[in-house]
Amino acid sequence: LAAAGAVARLGLTGPALQLADGAVRADPLEGRLRPDLSDCWEGPGALVEAARRLEAIGAAEPGVAPLALSSAAASALLLGQTAQADRLARRALAHSPQAVAPRLLLAQVALDRGRPADALRLAEAALDLPGGEAAPSVRARALAAVGRLEEAERAAAAAAGAERSGAAARLGHARLLARLGRRDEAVALARAVLADDPGVVGARGLLLDPAAAPPPARK
Repeated sequence: LAAAGAVARLGLTGPALQLADGAVRADPLEGRLRPDLSDCWEGPGALVEAARRLEAIGAAEPGVAPLALSSAAASALLLGQTAQADRLARRALAHSPQAVAPRLLLAQVALDRGRPADALRLAEAALDLPGGEAAPSVRARALAAVGRLEEAERAAAAAAGAERSGAAARLGHARLLARLGRRDEAVALARAVLADDPGVVGARGLLLDPAAAPPPARK
């Protein structure tokens, strides 16, 4: 998303949207898994620029508005600006009612704001839509948030085992296993996540304390 914003600043709308498209197809939680020290400095600035530039593209070019506005919403969500993310995602959905990305972004906003039932409804509506590969992972988080832990674990296992699953799906499954008392399985999965991507700090926390709850969502 930061790269998309930088490219958009050069006036290269097509390449910017190509970069953004890959980002918004992923689970909305993916971008939160790999914080580093640069996030305190150039990271937020780049995302602020991305949100601004991509929203401008969406306003100027209706044909690409769903993607551009969804990308701006994803940038805002990573900045912790849930009101802004909600507004932009709703605009994207108004342009394309069958679009998956804005539904999943709205679902993550609902989870961040403590509205798991709304998140579950949005995630389930995205399950059978084209491009909804990340929907099962978001649905699993929503099921966990409403207290349906065993159902959530089964959903998370399926999401983590999918061909294009990301670290968010696998880490979500590990956390659910830990909450259900299946600590050895949780630790094994966390180690596998770290073997593939050592930057996923949430997996390190799970290894240190398998019973620990996940960190609170950013508001």
